[in-house]
Amino acid sequence: MTVDLGRSPYFPQDNVRNTLSCFYFPGLMIKQYDQGEVGSEWLAIHRFGGEPPECSMSHGPGEQLIEPSEWGGYFRGIKGSLVFFDGGECQQGACQFGVYELTTRKWIFRDDEAYMPEKEPPWDRMRALSTDAGIVIRYLRVSYAGCDLHSEGTACWGQVKAKFHLASDTMPHCEGYEPEALKHLVEDPHTPVESMISYPVEAVLSANPVVQPLPGPVRCWPTH
Repeated sequence: MTVDLGRSPYFPQDNVRNTLSCFYFPGLMIKQYDQGEVGSEWLAIHRFGGEPPECSMSHGPGEQLIEPSEWGGYFRGIKGSLVFFDGGECQQGACQFGVYELTTRKWIFRDDEAYMPEKEPPWDRMRALSTDAGIVIRYLRVSYAGCDLHSEGTACWGQVKAKFHLASDTMPHCEGYEPEALKHLVEDPHTPVESMISYPVEAVLSANPVVQPLPGPVRCWPTH
């Protein structure tokens, strides 16, 4: 449910609206207040018994407010007792996400995933699975390579494989290193530009999350 609360004060010339979105699940409501800027103004988790509460700006008894300083993004979804949130803004090809555990009322995991994933499944989006070990997520993780895969080639690739314990043996073809694409980054297109990489991983979301690389596509692009 989304409630229109009028025009946003941040965009007086545009028809950007203040919105309160309420997402209902059995015994649970997630609230998200957004004024159109990057990231929501606040998020809230409301556990209830009996009839679902109204979608309102007021915070009822037992409702837990999440301030922007704690998490400034958006509600993403729920799996079991875990609530997933997206970050407010993507940078360097990476979007942050966070996982909140309802039972312990604690954030148990945060990481960066690619917002330019492969088009073909299973790496076109994050997937959450229920297993004997708990909730497992599979996604394309994003990290700084620490070197320029495009210009340094196998030397850089060896460092990257060892640093991230990658399962792939094939050095990725880096996109975005064409001279025209590098014009806004460096004066000389031959200047090394550190690479960003994405690679598939599986994370077991327990009290002490464990992340393991998986076989699959590794991608590369320049930092900016």
